[in-house]
Formats: sequence, structure tokens, C-alpha cells
Amino acid sequence: MASDFYIHIADESVLEGSSFNNFDEVLRYFFCFHIGSPYFNPKLQDQDPQFKEKYDETWDIVDKTPSVFVGEVNWFSVTLNELFGEKDIYKDIPNPVLEISRLFADSELVLIDDEFISKVKSALELPNQTKLKLGDAAEIINFLETHKGKYCFSVSW
Repeated sequence: MASDFYIHIADESVLEGSSFNNFDEVLRYFFCFHIGSPYFNPKLQDQDPQFKEKYDETWDIVDKTPSVFVGEVNWFSVTLNELFGEKDIYKDIPNPVLEISRLFADSELVLIDDEFISKVKSALELPNQTKLKLGDAAEIINFLETHKGKYCFSVSW
């Protein structure tokens, strides 16, 4: 079961009229149940009496942000591969998508600069060892160049 991996732009203009002041706050709610995220905090639902409304609102906000399709991914296969003792638990994740996802490992919000774009270009040159579909490399790089100087985050939908 594959999902689609996207890079989204943290466009502050979509926050107008929302409950949030910045994207760090949006992502704190959006990724609170996402194991492995720096924002993972399932207790947030017990700490904020308005949690449900804010959590639901984040899905609409993230959906409104500019984004580019990077490729299909099957994160569930990683869990199964690990469970069944596979040596390469990431064998079912396209190499380009895996490498790009690792650029977001330490922080959900990453600055799009020349170094980031260079790393994405390098990742997109890796072979896709799966049958999962990848986005158009030129479109992805053009998207990042257009948004250079802004912050981005990744989402698997």
C-alpha cells in the first residue's frame, strides 16, 4: 500500500485567519502522532482543550500549501521488513525518496538553500530499485529553485 511523498512549502500566508501563528506550531499539531517526528507528542491531545479543532485545522492548512510530488512510498513495508528480519528494511522504498526523506530527519522545517537543492538533485539521480513511481526530477528542482530561501517540510499522504 503506497502513499505519495511530497515536499511542501511552509507558506505563512495560508495561516491568515487560522488558530496558528507560525508553521512550527502547525507542524507541532500535524505531526504529534507521527512516530519518528521531532514533533511526536501524543500527550498534546491531553494538554490542549482545543486540540481536536486545532489538529483538524492543520490538515486543511497543510493541504493549502504549495507542494511538489517526489514519489510513491510504502513506509509500512519498512515495518514488515524489520519485523521479518530483512537485512535491508528500506529495500521497498525508492532510493531517491528515502534519501530526500532523510533530509528532514532532524527537523521537520528545512531551509531551501543551494546545499539542500544540491542534496535533492543527488538523491534524484539514484536508481529506483522498486516499481513505485517517482516525480519528475526537473519539476522538483524547479519547484525548489522557485521557493529558495523559504522553509519546507515533507508529508506522506
